Amino acid sequence: MFFLRNATFPIFWDEVVRTMKLIIQFPNVYLVVKHHPRDMRNAKQITKSLFRLYPDVKKNLGVNLKFIYGEVSSDSLIRWADIIIDLGTSVTWEPVKKGIPVLLPEYLHSSYSTVAYYIKASELKCRDHLYDTLKEFTENKNQEFYDEKERRKFIKEIIDVPDKHVLERYCKFLEKCLNESSEKK
Repeated sequence: MFFLRNATFPIFWDEVVRTMKLIIQFPNVYLVVKHHPRDMRNAKQITKSLFRLYPDVKKNLGVNLKFIYGEVSSDSLIRWADIIIDLGTSVTWEPVKKGIPVLLPEYLHSSYSTVAYYIKASELKCRDHLYDTLKEFTENKNQEFYDEKERRKFIKEIIDVPDKHVLERYCKFLEKCLNESSEKK
């Protein structure tokens, strides 16, 4: 699963295509690319441009490459995926929490991902690093990926702040806002 970031942010598209081509060369690997949900207006145009500029990528459509727009939720794709590759979005936080390997090709954009800051195994600095990591996974799908201490620190400091009841508090906050809003009417 390859999650793209909003195209309004700097992305090195030539290198994204090279990365996709590298991934789909592995036997028994199926790559699903999902455009960022807040960029759906441009997503299909971006894909068409990629195919126009790189027609050799298009030949893999339906074989071991698929582009997803809004028709499948990110959560469903995460449950299906063996590995998540991401261009620095918060969608990766859930797979980290679930223990699904997250790879962050930092060489594809001009930012630095929060997950890569906390979890060094996730940070990919070049295509060679991606190749080596994918080769290891294809040879041993069940290998341990995370340093558990780094993963727990990320969850504690980024996701479960100040504790594990973040979602419950947020729901109560929204309920309070709705109640106050209806009282004013």
